[in-house]
Amino acid sequence: MKTKSNLERVLEAGHFAVTAEIGSPQSIEPELIRGKANLIKGCVDAFNVPDGQAAVVAMGSWAACLIGMEQGLDPIVHMTCRDRNRIALQMDILGIAAFGVNNILCLSGDPISYGNHPQAKPVLDLDSIQLIRMVKGLRDEKRFEVIYDKKVIDVRPNLSWNKGTALEVLMSRLGRYPVIYIGDDRTDEDAFMKLRNATTVVVSRRPQASAAHYYLKSIGDVTRFLQLFNSWLQQHCGN
Repeated sequence: MKTKSNLERVLEAGHFAVTAEIGSPQSIEPELIRGKANLIKGCVDAFNVPDGQAAVVAMGSWAACLIGMEQGLDPIVHMTCRDRNRIALQMDILGIAAFGVNNILCLSGDPISYGNHPQAKPVLDLDSIQLIRMVKGLRDEKRFEVIYDKKVIDVRPNLSWNKGTALEVLMSRLGRYPVIYIGDDRTDEDAFMKLRNATTVVVSRRPQASAAHYYLKSIGDVTRFLQLFNSWLQQHCGN
């Protein structure tokens, strides 16, 4: 299996899969989705939500799917080419993947003339076949890396660049200045490892393995450290 999708697990096992469609509400009321999800819970392997079905404005498929996920169901997000170009599509794909959505149904989208905004302009930067190829490339070629930090989810290109290499470029352009780098998540380790001649500080409630030179327990400690450092600068370097 390539994902944690229940639908993929069922299909990989060679079983007949059952899915159900939940229509998006033309409102912001999440209980409408929760109610429908609870009706089909235990009866289906996954559920799908149309995205702008019949070109009518309604809650986005991705949002309704996240609400259904809260009820313990495996979602299938609809992605349509009608309303988004390839940049927007990839951003949405990365976003839903970060939230644990593993299934995407790639579609062109219903004609705009069907809906409640017939004057709108279709995008159709890609067709559905091209969208499938793009999604497959994002998944199989690992073009992006997802890192779960304490308060954020970092989605970054799977390249040799990171915070450390970015800092090297900045420092080469700025010249030789004293550097203090303070960080509190996994991606800051890239910077700590590059800044061997700088003052690096990791912030963590508990001591942890880190390439940083120093350790502080909390944001309050960081504030006190910077205040002390500022006082030292004023005493020794003036204004």
